[in-house]
Amino acid sequence: MVANPICCLCFLYLGLADNKDIGQAMLLDQSQMEEIARLQPGESFLYMEGWYRPHPVKIPYENSAKEKLGVESSITNDKIKDVIKSRSWYIQGQETLLSTALQEYQRLYKEHNQSLVDIREELNQVSQSCTELQILLSTLKQEIFHRLAGELRFDLNPVPDELSLQIDRRIDANNIRSLKYLQLAANLTLRDLVELQSLVNLKLGIFDESYQKVLDKNNHIRRSHYQQLWQKLSRQLQTIQQQIINLV
Repeated sequence: MVANPICCLCFLYLGLADNKDIGQAMLLDQSQMEEIARLQPGESFLYMEGWYRPHPVKIPYENSAKEKLGVESSITNDKIKDVIKSRSWYIQGQETLLSTALQEYQRLYKEHNQSLVDIREELNQVSQSCTELQILLSTLKQEIFHRLAGELRFDLNPVPDELSLQIDRRIDANNIRSLKYLQLAANLTLRDLVELQSLVNLKLGIFDESYQKVLDKNNHIRRSHYQQLWQKLSRQLQTIQQQIINLV
């Protein structure tokens, strides 16, 4: 029995225990319920919504599957599949499905590669900004250190000449420990110290502003967006790959 909300179609059925349920569903009378067990191939009862009673239906032999598909022996699902697969319209349809699947696979592959290019570009921008920040930090350290060394003086005890090179190595603008060798000059005024403090704060403010820009640029990378996109593309690519395998 084949049924949907508005149509019921019943073929030969030998389950007598269920004939009553089928008859009630299709409004069959007693004689029609008995006839279900005697239906021949191509014969059935059809009931549609709005009909008062079901009607007997018979498919002419010339319209049967045997005649249409050219099958002489009994029809089975496997035989029907084999016959259908040999038809030109089926082969053409499969080729169309395969071509469509390959095109979709290429589209998804290009979208995946483009996302890699996009995030690589964003990461390169952050990396470049970090390099510029390192250069700025080195420049500021040199400038501040030498300004301090100009305003203050190195507190170095007199040492033999042969130790001068060793002392010079301690005085390094890139080594913050060198600042401990500085002390106030005798003629340094309070105004000089205030100006020196303002200069140092200004330089540190420049660095902090640049550092914050790098952080903002890094935080604006759409990591979650790319992660979700890659997960979606991965699922779609796997589905398309399976479709291509099945079609091939």
